[in-house]
Amino acid sequence: MKVSGLREEQGIRYFRGEASVGFKGFSERFSTDVAADPEKHTIDVSLVRGPFRRLKNRWALGKASDGTTLVDFFIDYEFRNPVLSLLARANTDLAVSKIMTAFRQEADRRYG
Repeated sequence: MKVSGLREEQGIRYFRGEASVGFKGFSERFSTDVAADPEKHTIDVSLVRGPFRRLKNRWALGKASDGTTLVDFFIDYEFRNPVLSLLARANTDLAVSKIMTAFRQEADRRYG
């Protein structure tokens, strides 16, 4: 993922992210606007351009009673390409698992 255009307004950090999504020989690049609110512990993602008809994503972080971190992950998307759409629907659990694994690995790398 490539990140650019970081700015901060009223404590919220805004930037643009560019990434790629692919599965079984299909690969597409896309751009999103990201708003990270450290006070609320949320990250909101919206589509700028790419292979999606729509894309909304939200991460909300909280603490569990045992001190571990709870991650609430919401995503709503639809690909423009019907083949990618079918592949994504058939592999939603796998895709979410990969996203969460990458998130945990990055958190471990940054915070131990």
